[in-house]
Amino acid sequence: MGNISFSKFQWAFFIFVVGFACVNIIMSFALFFDGDIGCDFQFRYNEIKCCKAGTNPYAIWSETEPSEVYRSFQRDDGKGQTVHVYPPWEYTFVSPLTCFSKRTASRIYYALHLGGVLLIGTVAFRLGYRRHQSGVHGCFVAACAFATGRALRSALGTQNFGFLIAAAIVLMIMALHKRRDVLAGLCWAFIMVKPLLGLLFIIPLLIGRKYLTIAVAVATCLLASIPPAIWCDTSPIVLIHNVANSVDVHFATTGLFPSPLPQLFAPYLPFQCLVVTNMLIVVPLCLLLTWKLRKETWYIMMCPATACSVAWYLSRGHDFNVYAIVLMCVGLHFLHTPKRNEKILGACVIIVSMGSGLISLFRKLFDLLPSALPPQGLEFVAATMSKYDFVTQFGAIAFILMVIWLWRLPTNLTAGLFDFDKTHHRE
Repeated sequence: MGNISFSKFQWAFFIFVVGFACVNIIMSFALFFDGDIGCDFQFRYNEIKCCKAGTNPYAIWSETEPSEVYRSFQRDDGKGQTVHVYPPWEYTFVSPLTCFSKRTASRIYYALHLGGVLLIGTVAFRLGYRRHQSGVHGCFVAACAFATGRALRSALGTQNFGFLIAAAIVLMIMALHKRRDVLAGLCWAFIMVKPLLGLLFIIPLLIGRKYLTIAVAVATCLLASIPPAIWCDTSPIVLIHNVANSVDVHFATTGLFPSPLPQLFAPYLPFQCLVVTNMLIVVPLCLLLTWKLRKETWYIMMCPATACSVAWYLSRGHDFNVYAIVLMCVGLHFLHTPKRNEKILGACVIIVSMGSGLISLFRKLFDLLPSALPPQGLEFVAATMSKYDFVTQFGAIAFILMVIWLWRLPTNLTAGLFDFDKTHHRE
């Protein structure tokens, strides 16, 4: 285990973070025994079936084209749409699962999430264990990687891509470290199933001069757009144009803008102004932070794009899982920095990132202690905590703290923590 000398406060914080992560992981995978876990994966499954039947799913979504296939996939309660908007290359990536029944495919998809959890947990533990040969350090860094509150449960409960994208980011970084640029490009292509989460990674790849990785990712997405185009008897360019228009129309008309940073300004700015303002803030910020960290390892160099990808346009609770790589690095820095102020900042980032999970915990405590507040006060607290806008404020605060932490990072943060010479992390 190595020699470990922690203060009582540090031990208490370690136990709290590890316990919180374990509870969330156990509760997340308890969803596997739920009888109905279709959710977002049902949309993906249905739209691929529609596509293979020769119907353009974007036309169905925009209600410009009727479809018997679409109606056959309506949910039993008749509520909610069963076809959604994703880029056409996603259809090719997920189409092998449509060879199975929807329930079997859903279980396979769920198993992929389990593999992602094991991957991120293993990498984080190994990095935390490395310097002092301490299993306690390893467990703490692994727990930090999962300190995103209910994000994992949200991803598993809705069967969204959020956590699979987080695992793909880790795989991409590992591939870049090994100079396997083609494999890194394939990982980035998968990340681009959510283009708004994946697009900003072009910044560190350009700064790191990984042109082959970029070319492989672009080529993979374009080639993967061909099968859906053939199924729908249209062109890949038309499908890509369709999804861009659908996203613009949908979110402009609904005003849905739940990414963390804009929550601080949403009450004061109209939607269109909010979009432009957010992009003008976040994209240059990502560029500046990445340039500042350009001599660091890929683990650190990818942190600005990871944090900014959640904040720059559209994201939901399940997308917060991509914070895993940032929180992993925060945990490493917390363990190894001798400076108290930096430890406090790291602890704040970790705690605030727990966000909605802590809210859920507080609500349960209030339920157990009804006498702690007057009835009116208890109802007010419960109602406030239940508001989605209030929950996402945690994401906004976490993003701001992460930016401060990234800006203050010393240039030798990862010295001795990895298997390779950090001066050769990019060619």
